[in-house]
Amino acid sequence: KMNLKINFLKFIYLIFILNIPSSSQSQNSKNEINNKRNLQNSGFEPIRILIDISLIELYSGVISLNELYYATRNCSRILSKLISVKSITKDNPIKYDFSNKNLNISKDVLGGTLINGTYNYDLIIIARLKAGKTYMETLTRDDSTKRTTLGYISINFDEIYEIKHLKIINLEYLFIHHVIHFLGFSYENFKYFNKNGNKIKVYETALDQRLNLSTNYIVTPKVLEIAKKYYNCQSLTRFPLENQEGNTHAHWDARLLLGDIMNSYNNDSRSDQVISEFTLALLEDSGWYQVNYYTGGLMRFGKNKGCNFIYNNCTTEFKNEFCEYYTIPDYIDYRNGSCSSGRQSRTYCLPNS
Repeated sequence: KMNLKINFLKFIYLIFILNIPSSSQSQNSKNEINNKRNLQNSGFEPIRILIDISLIELYSGVISLNELYYATRNCSRILSKLISVKSITKDNPIKYDFSNKNLNISKDVLGGTLINGTYNYDLIIIARLKAGKTYMETLTRDDSTKRTTLGYISINFDEIYEIKHLKIINLEYLFIHHVIHFLGFSYENFKYFNKNGNKIKVYETALDQRLNLSTNYIVTPKVLEIAKKYYNCQSLTRFPLENQEGNTHAHWDARLLLGDIMNSYNNDSRSDQVISEFTLALLEDSGWYQVNYYTGGLMRFGKNKGCNFIYNNCTTEFKNEFCEYYTIPDYIDYRNGSCSSGRQSRTYCLPNS
C-alpha cells in the first residue's frame, strides 16, 4: 500500500511538472496563438513560397541535393511562420507563361521545371547557382498590389564556398536572405510600398556626417517604432541602410544591426543571422504583409545602448559590440572563438570601422 501511495504521488508530481511551461515557452505560445487569432477573418494567410532548384548544378564535395532540399524547405517553412499575406492564388491560381517573356534569363527558365504552368504559391523563386556576381530579377508582380510573385536569382558560387565550413543551417540562411529581398527588402520593391493603396515614402537620402557618405535612411513608421524601443533612443527620426556599397543594394547597416540576417555581412560567421523585428517591421511597412514578431527577441546586438550607440563612432565604450584589435588568426577555427554579442554563436573580434 505504501508503494502504491508513493507511486501515485510520483505520478501526480510528474503530471504537475509536465504542465508548467517555462516563461519563454509560454510567451512564445501566446504570441503564436494571438497571431492566429488576429489573422482570422482578415484575409491574410501564411505565405506559401516555392524555391525551384532544378536549374542548380550540383558541385561534388560542395553541396548535395539533400542539402539543397533541406535548406529550401526550411526557408519556406520558417518564413510561413513569420509572414502572412492576402493570398491571390487561393481561388485564382497564378498562371505563368514563360514563353512570352523577353528576358535575358529566359533560356535558363525554359530549361527548368516551371514551364507554362499554374501554381498555388504566393511567391516562386527560380534559383540558379553558378560563378559570377549574384544576380536577382523580378519577373512578375501582382497586378493589384505590385508585390513580387515570381523571381529569378543566380547565386554566386563563391557564396557556397564561403559557408561550406559552417553548418548546413547557413545555407538555409543564405536562401532566407535572398527570399526576403524578393519579399520587399530591395530598392526595386521600395517603389511599390503602399498604405491603403497609396504609395508611401520609404527612405530619404542624407549625408552621414560620421563617415562623410551619402546614406539612405528608412523612415517608415513601424521600423522607427521598433528602433526607438530597441535602442532606447526616442529622438530617432530615421534609420540608416548600408552606405559603404554605394547605396545600390538594400541592407541594414552592419555597424548597428550586425545580428540581423539582412545586413551586408549576412553570411559572415561573425553575424548571428537573426530575422529581427527590424526586418519584419520593414516587410509590414510594405502594406503587403502581416507579420509575427516571433523571432524578434533573439537579437541582442546594441540593444538598449542608447542614442550614442547610433550616432557615435565604434568605441570600446560598447565592449560587447566593438573592440580595438584583431584576434583572428591566420587559420580561422571558430570553435576556439569567443561568444558573440548576441550570445548565439562563436566569433572573433573585428577592428574598429
